[in-house]
Amino acid sequence: RRNAARAAAAGGGRVARRAHSRCLLRDLGGHGALPADPSTLYGADAATTQFLLERILRGSGTARRLVTSSSSPGSSSVGAADTDSGEPQDPAVSAPGLVPVSGSPDRADRTSAASGPGTSPATALNEPLESAEEVAASRLPALLGPGGRILIVANRLPVTAKRLEDNQWELVTSSGGLVSALQGVKDVERMFVGWPGVSVTDEDGQTSIKKELLKKRCVPVFLSEELRDQYYSGYCNNILWPLFHYLGLPQGYKVNKTKDFKSQLKAYTEANKMFADTLCEISKEGDIIWCHDYHLMLLPKLLKQSNLNMKVGWFLHTPFPSYEVYQALPNRKELLQAVLEADLVGFHTYEYARHFVSACTSLLGLEGRLGGIKFKGRIVKVDAFPIGIDAQHFKESLDLNAVKGEITEFKSVFAGPKT
Repeated sequence: RRNAARAAAAGGGRVARRAHSRCLLRDLGGHGALPADPSTLYGADAATTQFLLERILRGSGTARRLVTSSSSPGSSSVGAADTDSGEPQDPAVSAPGLVPVSGSPDRADRTSAASGPGTSPATALNEPLESAEEVAASRLPALLGPGGRILIVANRLPVTAKRLEDNQWELVTSSGGLVSALQGVKDVERMFVGWPGVSVTDEDGQTSIKKELLKKRCVPVFLSEELRDQYYSGYCNNILWPLFHYLGLPQGYKVNKTKDFKSQLKAYTEANKMFADTLCEISKEGDIIWCHDYHLMLLPKLLKQSNLNMKVGWFLHTPFPSYEVYQALPNRKELLQAVLEADLVGFHTYEYARHFVSACTSLLGLEGRLGGIKFKGRIVKVDAFPIGIDAQHFKESLDLNAVKGEITEFKSVFAGPKT
């Protein structure tokens, strides 16, 4: 309710969130155009608008930073890959820690063709492009292939199950930023894979909950309470989460049940294998598997070991720390190598992506190239994908009596002060 009150002035969040999802899926399965006016997707934020402009222009060797009309003569940006003449440099090895640009030559060719001979790439931005809705309706299904689906896998399903009598189940929409973000994936067939929020150990219970969850396009991964404690409360939230937020590693790697780091890592590995087994059972040719967050960093490798041709993406919903902080993790190399098995690695911001590339170059001795990280003879795409909120949902919440009460309380508490 408080968030609803604070988000009253927000606009374009739902479209931004849906555009974020489409950018990820497009890069994972292919490439498509974006609207000519980026502000219609992400609002008027200058940094995000520039981000979308760059995505339209971006190709093999195309500049990461676009110099706009407001830029002063001679100004430049760190990480730009183009020369003073406007021609892209040869795709050479980038400096350690520099995030390479994503894209493919065919995208650059299409942009050049649209602009015509003798015109700059920026001129092509004035050409009419497909709307976000047209991209979703026409391009994403084609990228998936015949019968292809998006398999969205996260630690938690978007619904939480509550057991009733006679093996009946009540499903309630889960809360959280990830659930809100994934609401933007509505234009293609999708399935959700994750923990149902309750421990189900008996066969009858597992059978009945599977049937109920299937109605919501959800597939459960059953974790025992002990495994859940060591995997989620232990390694994920006791080790990774604090480290990724610059809080360091806990003394002795302890959790409530006083297990050590080794036992937590073992549980983390086992849980990731259970997710992989479930996905291998339900996936088929043409599917895209979209892995989410630090809970599933081993999953891309496990999936590729099962089927090298799987299309796999991994997105981190938290910061990725600097190399100096990340190197404190005992199994630091193992996690990086597992994530790099994905076809696309995404982060919220350019800074997080840069930290990831720096860790890969410093710890694994890999090369950062235009398009991503060179790993096992291929380029793993690494990029930043900003995400929005469902502003319309918050706006509608302003009509709720509970929210109106919160607003009245805020006005009373902060009455008088001026800024």
